[in-house]
Amino acid sequence: MNAFLAALVPVILITALGRFLGWRKVIADDGWRAIERLAYVLLLPALIIRALAKAPFDEAPWKLMVVLILAQCLLGAFAL
Repeated sequence: MNAFLAALVPVILITALGRFLGWRKVIADDGWRAIERLAYVLLLPALIIRALAKAPFDEAPWKLMVVLILAQCLLGAFAL
């Protein structure tokens, strides 16, 4: 529970800070658009790549992953 709170509290604080700055109009609307674009285009993919680089793939259930990926591809093909 302690690790959960340690991960959750910074997210809540950053979100609250962003809402407060938006409410106070500290950053213009164009600035917020640029920050959102930076976060989605650069920072989020970098975070995913960093997490994948540190992941222990030696113990990964590869057969289950392959089955789930194939099932997702089949569902996507049926949706088209």
